[in-house]
Amino acid sequence: MLRGADEPGPDPTVQLRRRREVRPGIVRERLELTCATSRPVEVLIEVEVACDCAEMEQVKRGRRFAALPARTVGTDAFDWADDAGTTATVRAAGARIDLSDPCAPRLSWCATVTPGAVTVLEWELVATATAARRCRPARTRW
Repeated sequence: MLRGADEPGPDPTVQLRRRREVRPGIVRERLELTCATSRPVEVLIEVEVACDCAEMEQVKRGRRFAALPARTVGTDAFDWADDAGTTATVRAAGARIDLSDPCAPRLSWCATVTPGAVTVLEWELVATATAARRCRPARTRW
């Protein structure tokens, strides 16, 4: 629900559904906006992201790492990289990219949501690691 975009009344009239797909090295999010208003609704949607390129083994041990600063890659993307060669690239077609705080980049869309239709906004993160940091689980013999 997006209460700030709703028409007056107790029931929500504008909704946001988030669908996230996570696979090794990829995160995709689809934001679906719908409304049951009397006229189209203008909304500002913002997504803030951060990256530390921490190894999963270290995260599982409870270690915390500072966010890395992002850098611009083209007009619709930005990325992070660490000294070991790990990179994470975010792409968001049609989004405004704000790197004023490079450790907490923002994606934002000004969207018009039309009654009876679905407005879709999407972003994706693709992570790559150097061969030295990729590891496969050892085969277990039972």
